Amino acid sequence: MSTSGNNILKSDFNDSQAILKDVLGVGENGYGRPVTWSDPVETTQVATAKQWNRFIQDLNLIHQHITNVNTNTSYINTGTDGIAASTVTNLISSVNYVSNAVRRYTCHPSQFVVYQSTSTFFYDSTSTRTLAWGVDPTLITHEVVVSFPTRLKARYYFNMGSYLTFVPYYQGNVISDLDGEWATFIDYLSLPAQEYRFDRQKYLGGSTSTTWSSGTLAVSILASIATDEKSIKFTTSYINSDSTTVYITPSGSTWTILI
Repeated sequence: MSTSGNNILKSDFNDSQAILKDVLGVGENGYGRPVTWSDPVETTQVATAKQWNRFIQDLNLIHQHITNVNTNTSYINTGTDGIAASTVTNLISSVNYVSNAVRRYTCHPSQFVVYQSTSTFFYDSTSTRTLAWGVDPTLITHEVVVSFPTRLKARYYFNMGSYLTFVPYYQGNVISDLDGEWATFIDYLSLPAQEYRFDRQKYLGGSTSTTWSSGTLAVSILASIATDEKSIKFTTSYINSDSTTVYITPSGSTWTILI
């Protein structure tokens, strides 16, 4: 972005405003906001102070989402005729920062709103045990389908840096009377370093499988994306290849949706 004297050129302002709209807006790679504060300059040669301030509002929305703080680009008095070149330099740097091809799809941990549910599921999502516990001595499976109203809303969810995560547990989260191997293995899977995240990269990459194993025990998650791309089916399998040593089968799993 350049300046003409102390003014921002219309073409430069509009180019940067289009970048913010691409990040925040309703396109394939946006956050899904149908309305932005800023608008392109249509009738005048230079952006006004009011347009500049609205631009900063949009820029700060993205910057705070990514970093948890606003930019160092200041609002200006609506009576100001022009904008200093140094201020424009800060704005250029901030626009480049938030529009980075990787960074724009991330979310600062403090910006997440955590929604946890074991019985109520978003939209028409479902949870089904595909095999009753204890029927097969070596394998049990649990299916969770997470559905979004439309494919685009699924894209918006992941574009904002949101993800789905799997957290295993055993009944009552106590190990008395439980098989020690399974209890230890499940505790291991619950560690932050082992956290399973289904994020934008996995969503765009298509169906994926992740497996953890310990001795004869294994837990595997198959994520299958529907052809309409608005539903993801997670099939979690609990496996013990040595059926003679099974004393416990995990009672289930929880899913946490971070928005």
